[in-house]
Amino acid sequence: MAVSRWADQSQNANPAEIAASPFDLLIIDRDWFDGSVVRSYSASEVTQMETRPGAEPRLMLAYMSVGEASDWRLYWNSAWDTNPPSWLGPENPNWPGSFQVRYWEAGWQALLLGSPGAYLDKILAAGFGGVFLDLVDLYQSGLAAERPDPAADMVALVGRISAYAKARDPNFKIYVNNGEELLLRPAYMAAIDGINKESLFYGVPGPGIANDPAMVSYSLGLLDRASDAGKTVLNIEYVTSETQIADVLARGGTASIVSYIAERSLATLDQTGTTGADTLTGGIGANRLTGIQGDDLLTGGLGRDILDGGSGSDTASFAEKTAAVSVTLAGSTIVTVSVGGAAEDTLRNIENVRGGSGADALTGDGLANTLTGNGGADTLKGMAGNDTLIGGAGNDAIDGGAGTDLVVFSGSRAQYQITGSGGSLTVADTRADADGTDQVLNAERIQFADRTYEVGELVPVPPANAAPTLTIGFADADGILRRGETTTVSFDFSEAVTGFTRSDIALPSGLGTLGTLVQDAADPTLYRASLTPSSNAAGDLTVSVGSGYQDLSGLGGTGAARALLVNTQAVTAGSAGNNTLTGTNQANTLDGLAGQDTLSGRGGADWLFGGDGNDSLSGGDGNDRLFGGAGDDGLTGGAGADLFVVNQAAFGNDRIADFRPGTDDIDLRALHLAVADITVRPVAEGTLIGIGAGTILLAGVQPASVTLGDFLI
Repeated sequence: MAVSRWADQSQNANPAEIAASPFDLLIIDRDWFDGSVVRSYSASEVTQMETRPGAEPRLMLAYMSVGEASDWRLYWNSAWDTNPPSWLGPENPNWPGSFQVRYWEAGWQALLLGSPGAYLDKILAAGFGGVFLDLVDLYQSGLAAERPDPAADMVALVGRISAYAKARDPNFKIYVNNGEELLLRPAYMAAIDGINKESLFYGVPGPGIANDPAMVSYSLGLLDRASDAGKTVLNIEYVTSETQIADVLARGGTASIVSYIAERSLATLDQTGTTGADTLTGGIGANRLTGIQGDDLLTGGLGRDILDGGSGSDTASFAEKTAAVSVTLAGSTIVTVSVGGAAEDTLRNIENVRGGSGADALTGDGLANTLTGNGGADTLKGMAGNDTLIGGAGNDAIDGGAGTDLVVFSGSRAQYQITGSGGSLTVADTRADADGTDQVLNAERIQFADRTYEVGELVPVPPANAAPTLTIGFADADGILRRGETTTVSFDFSEAVTGFTRSDIALPSGLGTLGTLVQDAADPTLYRASLTPSSNAAGDLTVSVGSGYQDLSGLGGTGAARALLVNTQAVTAGSAGNNTLTGTNQANTLDGLAGQDTLSGRGGADWLFGGDGNDSLSGGDGNDRLFGGAGDDGLTGGAGADLFVVNQAAFGNDRIADFRPGTDDIDLRALHLAVADITVRPVAEGTLIGIGAGTILLAGVQPASVTLGDFLI
């Protein structure tokens, strides 16, 4: 049988996964650990593994070492621990529990073959199609130097194994690992059906390091002899870079060698693509899928898989998932995919993602991404780049972000009702069980089955009699008024109004007073008033306006409100250096100023300001407010409902040690952000919030537990 794809999974081999895999030759160990017990694969399991999808046959080879004995294998006699037989040699320092053997001695060979309980006989009885003989190159060891011609001894052993097995099954195959110098001996060449060369091109000087060209050339010359004799020649390499993988495949193909790229433990069933467009699908275990070049489609399946698209525009598919899939792409940086809130696969070099039937959260990166939600109420965010966003079934939230983005719907234009204005649209499918009702932001083009439209062609013109609206703003830059500060409040209407007076404006008592309301002379839709905070006050000062005003045609307006933080309490301040400030069990205001400060509020509703530098803030008991300021700050709210305030764009990379979704909040009001400006993605430590160039790590918090309600925007 010609071999075009093969694999070696010496650990964790699962019969069902192997049966579903595409390989036409596969090496496994006959024995495996079932918990702490060693057992062997049954004949029915071997039969299951010998058939590929489509009823095509697969050659299953059972691993058998002819040069070492291992103390965990079923043939091991515990008496050998203290009274070893004559054939048992020294322990391999690189593999504890494995011992070199005097392979020429009859005692060792009796364990390998010649009786129903011998290792090879059990392989034959289980129905394996062949055996993979490891450590045939032990004839080059110091132990083998005891013999006048150790190579001849190895040739004799392999010949004996081949003759014994083929007498019982003429189709039984003999494959060997390494020891290619033995190919110069005709008896050896005649005894084998194939050979594998381990680390032919890379890895002998060290992981990922190219081998000496002269050594490679020497081995290739010997392996050519095997190819010319009609033997199958294999190569296994432990490389990870796209360049090296492509090099291995190209050089191996030129030499008629079938290469397999593997992780060194051989504990996963790995697949590697080609320079073209490949479809790689994992099984029920943990797989590593590597696309190399071309536009590849990678589907991990079950298990915690590693998906690496390589170059090209590559797609990771989670279409079979029913639980919510959450991932934020990051180019060549490794990212983790959560499924149902639990970490599952890792991705790198993936440009496109297909979700499943759950409520997926798929976020792109700076490249041109295609994000497909499929079923469920999905959230798709293109971010930067010219993205293609496909919500699919369900009521989806789609945000193109920056770039020129395309949103795709399955039906013709006439089957959708579209409302909205500007960059915000509601696109409702009138068909049952089709695309649902999607909210679309920041999209430049909308594609239907019959035509693609510019968004400007679809957005309805607002009616001339639209009701007036109001936007309230503050001149204060950092969103907080402190001792000695005042600010100006602006009231900006969408059109000229009547009936708006100072009495329409409400403020909470005890936090501040509003000055005279003045209409702008040049812009009659704009009003201003000064705001002065009260003395020794602390809290949220919300300026609100009711709906008592109306436009010049008599249409009534809608209310509006905006909050500003106020703290005019006495401040315990540090210096420009590194400070340690500790409060009392009352409400304290501590300000570290510059330097790397340590602030502890203890009891009470404390306000802690880190200032510049990498600070450590701990609120303690009470409902505290923590301002990290510039630098990379460590924040701990403690007991109570705490507010973590970001009031400057350049705030660094902060870490919140004890954020409690639903109890604590992150206050971003001073930054004037839209929801689309905030990213949420899983990382090893918890959840990472991205805001511009800064980040906030929520340690120990799963992304699925973080909602929009945890932010003040």
